[in-house]
Amino acid sequence: PLLEQAAQVAPDDPMLRSTLLQAQIGAAFDAKNYQTMVEHAERLFATNPTNDDMKFMLASAEACVYASTGDKAALRKAIDLLPKPADIDAYKPEQRKYFNRIEHRLLTHEIINRAEFERRFPEGWKPEVAAK
Repeated sequence: PLLEQAAQVAPDDPMLRSTLLQAQIGAAFDAKNYQTMVEHAERLFATNPTNDDMKFMLASAEACVYASTGDKAALRKAIDLLPKPADIDAYKPEQRKYFNRIEHRLLTHEIINRAEFERRFPEGWKPEVAAK
């Protein structure tokens, strides 16, 4: 609520707008309102569509929609936003971890937050481990 009030006072502040959208994405995730999460992530992505972090946030939101509903269009959108698995080593360590969480979500249909993911998979999640 405080960010929303601040955004009303300074609606043209891009940093404030970005922070508000990120907070709204997090709140939608916590509420399990994944379609709203996508809508906020799309607005954030539109502010900087070449930013890899913005792509990951939108891919994560789409992955949540897919994992919770089986919507194949959301799956395609998530995959299109993500780097190819063979290219992921070129990304920053935090981005590789984020990719791994999204990959887990897409392949298992399980939606867990970062803290739970890191608790359960401290060395990262591997698809072949899940199959055993």
